[in-house]
Amino acid sequence: MKSRSGAPWTPKPIANVIRRWADLNEPDAKFTFVTNGELGPGAQTLSDILRSSEPGRTGRLATELDIPEALAERLLFARIHVDPSSVGALLESAERRIAARLDPLLRDKEQEAVQCVDRLVRVLMERAAHTDPSKRLFTANELRALIGGEHGERAEYHWAGTLKDSYLATASNTLPALVPLTLTPLGKDPVVEAQTLLSVKAASVSGPTGTGKSSAIQMLQSSAAASGRAVVVCRAETYIPGRIGDLVADALGFSVGKAIPTYAGRKVLADPDAVVVIDGVSEIPDATLEHLAEDLKPLLSRPGFASVVLVGRDPAVLRRVLEPAPEQEAFSVTPLAHSDQERLIESIVGATASGLSQIRARAEHVLGDGARNPMLLTIFLEAGASGSVELSRSAVYERFLLHLAEREPSVDAQTYLPLLGVVFARLLSSQRRYSDRYEWIANTDEAAKFLSSRTDGASARAAGLRIGLITEVGMGVVAPFHDSLADYLAGTAVAAGLAPLPSVLHPTQSEWVVFASELGVDVSDRVSRDLPFLSVRVARADNHFPGIGSYAHGVTELLEALLGTTGCTVQVKETLDGRWILRATAASGTTIGATVVDHERGPLYGAVRLWRLALRARLGAVPPALASRPRSAEEAQTRVKEFVRQRQRDLDVLLDTFPDVQRALILERLRPLGLTFFIGEREEIWGAEDWPMSYVETVETCLLQNPPVERLGRTSASHFLDGGPAHAAASDVQKAVEQLTDTSGWLA
Repeated sequence: MKSRSGAPWTPKPIANVIRRWADLNEPDAKFTFVTNGELGPGAQTLSDILRSSEPGRTGRLATELDIPEALAERLLFARIHVDPSSVGALLESAERRIAARLDPLLRDKEQEAVQCVDRLVRVLMERAAHTDPSKRLFTANELRALIGGEHGERAEYHWAGTLKDSYLATASNTLPALVPLTLTPLGKDPVVEAQTLLSVKAASVSGPTGTGKSSAIQMLQSSAAASGRAVVVCRAETYIPGRIGDLVADALGFSVGKAIPTYAGRKVLADPDAVVVIDGVSEIPDATLEHLAEDLKPLLSRPGFASVVLVGRDPAVLRRVLEPAPEQEAFSVTPLAHSDQERLIESIVGATASGLSQIRARAEHVLGDGARNPMLLTIFLEAGASGSVELSRSAVYERFLLHLAEREPSVDAQTYLPLLGVVFARLLSSQRRYSDRYEWIANTDEAAKFLSSRTDGASARAAGLRIGLITEVGMGVVAPFHDSLADYLAGTAVAAGLAPLPSVLHPTQSEWVVFASELGVDVSDRVSRDLPFLSVRVARADNHFPGIGSYAHGVTELLEALLGTTGCTVQVKETLDGRWILRATAASGTTIGATVVDHERGPLYGAVRLWRLALRARLGAVPPALASRPRSAEEAQTRVKEFVRQRQRDLDVLLDTFPDVQRALILERLRPLGLTFFIGEREEIWGAEDWPMSYVETVETCLLQNPPVERLGRTSASHFLDGGPAHAAASDVQKAVEQLTDTSGWLA
């Protein structure tokens, strides 16, 4: 196993290790080069060749490693494996597992566990250094003798006894939320209580940052505990690949305040009455997410295990992880109503009744839809941003952090906030906002040296803890108290030239990119290429006007990237009031559209407005068709089946007009495309005779012969068929695009 941070792996050092393995001449043995570092292009090519089973593998491998083919043939079972877990996380996990085995009367179990892991690492390093394979063995008996402690299950860790009672007592004492939070089933209207999750075997709760996902889960955890039902909330950041039992055990341990053995976590997973919630699933690195999905498959696909609820920003990612479950339900947190907004405002600033609506209006002016987001509204209020000064979202975050820094008045915030910004930028480059304690210390110390800062890493760590910016979110895992603060600080680091954005952007980095753009960084090219739908949000802050000479060219290039085409022409003409009229034409000579932009607006702003016109024309070209009312239940069943299949065909045609990246993102949002439905007996609906219909989106399309027991969507057959499949396909794509742009009504 090789640990690596910073620059990605190049093929040379990996090839050196693999060549040494080939020299040992063990063709039937498995060899895996394990690293927590990122593979560069060359190293990734080497990994792909090793995994390949195609003819010519040996020759390609010999060429890549610069070895004879006879040696390359010995590498049939050699692989390269990326495990994003840091060495520190693995060591801390081992310490917790050992501490749980030690005598409960031992005065300092934690310190004894640390010393035990140190002894274990020394022995493993000594054994690994031997050239004689027989001397590199380390048996299970030797491991047990070295670790010591008690073996088998202890009564204090029995999930069905004292451990569960202790956990429920702790969970029931959670402080209530400032405002009540409810859930809305995705694609359906009725609002439901969070307790609905207790009756579902597999579910997801998604939504943008700050919408109250974690708060809603805490409310569920507390209310369920009060009634004797265990909802164990795990943080995805604490997950170590292949150790799902440890994830649950650490969640229990973090709650009750002591190390818990792995077998207790497994008992929770095997308890059909328990609910295991994993928060932050779509925000962990791709490689870690793949491991988590594999670990969850047995729980989701077989009966008799705990219910699973996944929480995160991206509903498509959560749905994909839950796919092995026979059924799953998806929810989002219901945005705050005006009355809830004003209740939150009153609890924080104590305004009079007449002032509440004014502050709410001010928040809506600055934050837009974000004012219905509990976390963003709280940050806005605590930053003192409800006055008359015009503020951007980034300025609100700046004020909020300075407000936090007042808790530590003896230390200048400008000595440690830039340092933490650099650290979070480096973490976000690897799709994380968290680290284990070992890595946190190393990263902050390294950032202090890089910046030649007026403060050292230890002082920055201490200040971050004292002002409440940094917190421990799990056993040994350090993170900001809210994800968006890491995104903002990382954005300031990019804006100050202290850290770069990645050359290729990932969806988990979206908020970081938006903050950087708000702070003046031009991210147009990378966003239009890698995260095209994020261009809508980034364009709002695009004031990078390059001059009239290159403006039309810049708009054209970005528009072509968004449309996935070439040969567009954009003409620019200045109006009498100093604004610009942009007229775009496709290579075929077809008019894309014309729009007016302010003088200081940059090329991305103009390109996005023209792109919107093109999408509106494309999706609005299919008018709704009149559909006759079915004359019988059998006709309704037949027509619904054909409608769903034709809608799928129309979707394929429509999606083929989008570039590959956009097509994949839209399709991910639309899945599943099939329908499981039931047609009931004739009854009067909305003043006319019709057939009631219950349905749920599924991979395949099938008709239920009996009324469903589960909660399904409800409509009538005529209403479902109304408009025709082509119009439904266009409407579905429009909704998916607006969800991906996080801008409701963008294509209206």
